[in-house]
Amino acid sequence: MKDVKDLATELPINYFSYTDDLPVSAQEISALTRKDPVLSKVLNYIMNEWPKSNPDEDLKDYFSRRRELTVDQGCILWGLRVVIPPSYRERLVRELHQEHTDIVRMKSVARSYFWYPKLDADIEKIVSDCDMCASMKNSAPQAPFIPWSRTEKPWQSVHIDFCELGGKQFLIMVDAYSKWLCVESVNTTTSTKTINTLRSWFAIYGLPVELVSDNGPQLCSAEFELFLAKNGIKHILVPPYHPQSNGAAEGSVQIVKGVLKKYLVSDQFGSDVKVPLQHRVDNFLFSYRITPQTTTGCSPYELLFRHAPRTRFNLLKPDVNIKVSKKQDRQRLNHDTKGTKLREFSRGDKVMVKNFRGGKLKHLVGIIVERKGLLHTL
Repeated sequence: MKDVKDLATELPINYFSYTDDLPVSAQEISALTRKDPVLSKVLNYIMNEWPKSNPDEDLKDYFSRRRELTVDQGCILWGLRVVIPPSYRERLVRELHQEHTDIVRMKSVARSYFWYPKLDADIEKIVSDCDMCASMKNSAPQAPFIPWSRTEKPWQSVHIDFCELGGKQFLIMVDAYSKWLCVESVNTTTSTKTINTLRSWFAIYGLPVELVSDNGPQLCSAEFELFLAKNGIKHILVPPYHPQSNGAAEGSVQIVKGVLKKYLVSDQFGSDVKVPLQHRVDNFLFSYRITPQTTTGCSPYELLFRHAPRTRFNLLKPDVNIKVSKKQDRQRLNHDTKGTKLREFSRGDKVMVKNFRGGKLKHLVGIIVERKGLLHTL
C-alpha cells in the first residue's frame, strides 16, 4: 500500500488548498516539540517544575506564560492554542495568507488554533512583504457608511448585488446577521438567471424575511417581484447610484472584487500555480466563512450553524477521542483477562434452571441434551 504523501504527489486532485503541503498533524507537532532544544526544555519544565526565575533568554516568552501552559499528547498548549515548533511556523503562516487575507483576519484565525513567540510580527511581515496585497489596497472611502438595523437571527435580511470584473459577472448575497457570503458566477444578469440562482441558495439556507437590492432593471421586473411575493419575501429597494444605502452588499462586493483582482494580478507576478476561477472562489468563501468577523466577533459559519467549523488547522490540536479510545481499550483488556470466563456445557451435564412459571421463582434440576444440533435443558 502506498504512503499518503506518495499518493498526494501522484494524484492530480485539488481540494480546498492548492498547495503541495499536506496538513500538519498533532503527531508531527509532538515529535518536533521533543526534538527542539527550546521546546523540549519547556516540555520538561511543564511536566516537572519550573525554576523560580527565568533560566534562559530563549525561554522568556514561555516563562511569562508558565502558569497557562499545559501538555496534551506531547503537544504544548497555551490555553487552547497549540505551540508550534520553528520548523512549521513559516509554513502555517503562509497557509494563513494563502488567500491573501489581511492582517486582522489572519490574527483572528491564528488565535483560535496556534501560537508561538512573535507570531503577530510574522503575520504582519508576510502581509507587508506581499506585492499583490500592496497593489490591491483600497482607497479611502468617499462616502460615510450607513449601517442597517441589527437583525436578530440568520436569514432575516439578505442583501444582493452584482459584481463585474475581468469580463465576468458575479451575483453576491450576504446575510445581514451572520455575514454569510454567497458568490455565483453568472453568464447573464437577467431576471430569470437571478431567480434561478437565488432559488438554489434558498433551497439550501431557507427563505429570508426580506431581500435588499438596488433598482437594477432585472431586480425591479414583474417576474422578479412575483418570485419574491410568491415566497413571502419582502423586497426593499435602495436609491439608485447610491451603493452606500445597501451597505452590507456593497461591502461584500468590495471584498469579492479585491479577491478577484488579486487572482488576476497573480499572473502578473509570475505565479506558477494555475487554479481554475471557481476553485479560487470556493477557497475564498471557505476562508471567509470560517474567519471571525470584526462586527460580530464570531465566524459566519458559527452564527449560521451554531458550531465551530472543522478546518485543516483542527489537525494541530490533539484529538481527545484518541485518549478516550485508548482508555476504553485498556478497560476492555483488563475485563477480558481478569473477568470470569463464560461457562460451557456438554450433553448430559446437570444444571440448575430458574423457573418463573406460576409467578414464583423456583430452581429445578435440568440435564443438557442435544436436539437438532442445539443444546437444551429438560
